[in-house]
Formats: sequence, C-alpha cells, structure tokens
Amino acid sequence: MALPLGNPLVLMLMLLVPVLVALLFIGAIKGAFVRLGVPASVAPALVVIALLGSLVNIPVKTISCVAERARPPVAGLYGFLYPQSQRMYEFCTTTIAINVGGAVVPLAVCAYLFLRYPSYLFPSCLVTVPLCVAVCYRVARIVPNVGIVMPTFIPPLTAAILALLFDTSGFAVPLSFVTGVLGVIIGADVLNLRTVANTPSPTVSIGGAGTFDGIFLTGIISVLLV
Repeated sequence: MALPLGNPLVLMLMLLVPVLVALLFIGAIKGAFVRLGVPASVAPALVVIALLGSLVNIPVKTISCVAERARPPVAGLYGFLYPQSQRMYEFCTTTIAINVGGAVVPLAVCAYLFLRYPSYLFPSCLVTVPLCVAVCYRVARIVPNVGIVMPTFIPPLTAAILALLFDTSGFAVPLSFVTGVLGVIIGADVLNLRTVANTPSPTVSIGGAGTFDGIFLTGIISVLLV
C-alpha cells in the first residue's frame, strides 16, 4: 500500500521527525554536559563545537607503511585467467590525524573535570581507566577500509558500571565520562593505531569517521546511564 505522500500533513510529519530526533539528540548531549558541571551558558556552544568539529581532522604525523595486495590474474591457455598465489607489496603513506569533535573536545572536557575535581577523580581513575582500556581493546575490531568498530553500548556500560563501583565521593558522573573517553581513546584507538596504519588507507583519524561515536558518545551515554 503506497503512502499518501501527496498529503501535506504526511509530508510535514516526514520532515519533522528527523528534526525532532536531532533536537532530542542535541538536548541529550547538552544535558550530559550540564550534569558534568559545565556551565549551562557554555554547554550549547560546546555541543555546536563538538558536532561541527566532527568534520575537522587535524594531521599529526605521516608514517610509511607496506600494503599487501594480490597479484592480478594472468592469461593462460585459451584466454582463461589464472590467479597468482604470490602476494605483492607496495609502499604507501598514512597520515595520522585527530578529530576535533570526536577526540579533542572530549579530551578537553576530561582536562576540565580533572582540574575541577582533582582529588576525587584521580585516585579512582587509576583503577577504572585501565579496566575500561582492557575491555575496549578486547571488543574493538579492525575492519579494512572502515577503521575500528566496537559494539555501541559495551564501552559506555562498562564505564558507567566501573564509575558506580569505584566512586567513593559522589562523583560517579564525571568519573564515568573520563573513564569512557580515555578507555576508548587508549584501548580502541591508540593501542590499535599501528595495525590500522598498516592498512591501505591514506588517513587514520583518532576520533573521526567510525570512531566518533566510539569516543564522544561513549562519554555522553555513560553519563546518562549513571
């Protein structure tokens, strides 16, 4: 049965639904920042910087890599193509970059929280961050031509549980954010950086592309869970 797309009311609803979802998403991020202690007047600007910054990658370093490729098939008898078992290798370069919205903004928020609550966060982070790093490293997978992928809810759920277990001063909310962000950046990105860089990709972005949701949203979701 075809939808009555000619009906102005139906068309308006189809246009409004994505807008409402986007507004709810932005509102959830703003609310998470406010729960972290970011001033309510600063939170909207931080949300805009994070969203627009996800489009910006800052080059950090260019490294040389060796890409393995299959040799092209050769023509044989009667024109049949025969695959070659030998592999061929070619030198390439990969640019390591850091994404503004996916990595710089979350790290800046972590630095702000450490400066604001140093005596409460630092001791607990010595326990929660390494544990979250281990979990993120274990569940992260490298997909060629895609990057590093992880199950969406395992890192934030891990960060939230660890924050609730090891918080002793009533600061589980900022602890969960710091644990989730540092856990994903170190466990999923940094520890796999060399392996990803050796894949035939011109740019590898920390916190960019497929890992934006892995870093930024891990911190936000963990805060909402706590």
